[in-house]
Amino acid sequence: MRAANILRAFLLGIFLSFLLTCVFWAAIFSNYINYYGIPLFFNPFFGNVFNGYLFIIMMVVFGIGFFIPVVGFLIKFAYCLLLVISLLLFVPPLGKSVGETLLSKKIVLNINGEQKNVVALYEDKSYIVYQNSPEVLETLEERKRNLSYYKKP
Repeated sequence: MRAANILRAFLLGIFLSFLLTCVFWAAIFSNYINYYGIPLFFNPFFGNVFNGYLFIIMMVVFGIGFFIPVVGFLIKFAYCLLLVISLLLFVPPLGKSVGETLLSKKIVLNINGEQKNVVALYEDKSYIVYQNSPEVLETLEERKRNLSYYKKP
């Protein structure tokens, strides 16, 4: 391969991987983070959930794979399939359930010397967001009032 083809594959891989990653996490953000009313902007959220190793792997596979004649069709088909799946996450029940699967986890917090089992809805580098009660709340205002923030030591 010539240097121009390598550069073109590299740039195409970056573009395609970034597009797929942004669409996926934007759907999770709009249907999971916004559902619970967690006050968070997309940029810090994306920076927290971004996986550089996965991005590099996708960049290499999609960038080089699009230019290889034998497997190019399969790579293009796989990319289109992943993009459609990511776009389907904009359907609220799907995006919310995938967001819960990827972002929520059961943890034990030590609050004022007392052990408390909670389901963390979102965990950042400096805090954990969880619900005070496990009951299902109907409105966004109720869900916002039910949130608690635990600052990590």
